[in-house]
Amino acid sequence: MTLAGRRTVSIPPTVIAAIAGNLAAKKPDDLVFTAPEGGPLRRTLSAKRFWKPALQHAGLPPAGLHTLRQTAVFIWLQAGASLREAQSRAGHSSGALTLSIYSHVAPETYTATTARLDQMARAAAG
Repeated sequence: MTLAGRRTVSIPPTVIAAIAGNLAAKKPDDLVFTAPEGGPLRRTLSAKRFWKPALQHAGLPPAGLHTLRQTAVFIWLQAGASLREAQSRAGHSSGALTLSIYSHVAPETYTATTARLDQMARAAAG
């Protein structure tokens, strides 16, 4: 694991509640999610054992594990995280890297931005 792979991030209370059973016997420096035999999850094995079956079970199309990371960064930005916070959460060395890789602008963001700009313009006009 690289230095960037070890970082502290805040997790919403709803998520903490969902994984509380998994955290109960953990020490502060323990891995949250481990392989069935213990130890770190390996990307290819966890994709085969957990990710792909979960997508199938949910009726979702096939997607790589990196899609989950892209979704997380996009959601952080949509939730109002600053670029610096998203960069830190993702473990990137620069905000430019975060933006160039993860900030795919969805069409609905244009609509939402336009609506907010309209509200601001109406408020400014009095």
